[in-house]
Amino acid sequence: MLAISNSIVHLTMRFDETVLAIGTGVLYEKDGQNFIVTAWHNVTGLHPETMRYLSDTGASPNNILATIAMTTTDQGSSEGVTVRLSVELPLQDDDKALFYIHPTNWPRVDVVAIPFDPQEPQTIMGNLSTGETIKMQIPLSSKIL
Repeated sequence: MLAISNSIVHLTMRFDETVLAIGTGVLYEKDGQNFIVTAWHNVTGLHPETMRYLSDTGASPNNILATIAMTTTDQGSSEGVTVRLSVELPLQDDDKALFYIHPTNWPRVDVVAIPFDPQEPQTIMGNLSTGETIKMQIPLSSKIL
């Protein structure tokens, strides 16, 4: 079994497969719902005051790779092995953003919350020693430690 073992998340903001920027976020749980909380400028690619693109590409991210620390657990043992899994999270669907913007003083309050359900299958990305990128769907743990 895998359990989320760290609240800090490394983020890679991308447009399709093109890397635009890197950043950080934190895992947060409220009323049984899990979120990745990060800066609004990370998910939009825009400066919160000037509204200009932050990336030289002039693109806004449409997905984020969130690298999350996971620890394997065995019911008979208290020790486990920690691995880092990169989860691909879409930021938009056809008609809306898939994150919540801070409800007051936006864009001065540069904060968003991305819903994240570790019990649902997530798209995990990784690289093989051959350089090939692989994607697979697996559910993660529902507990944030």
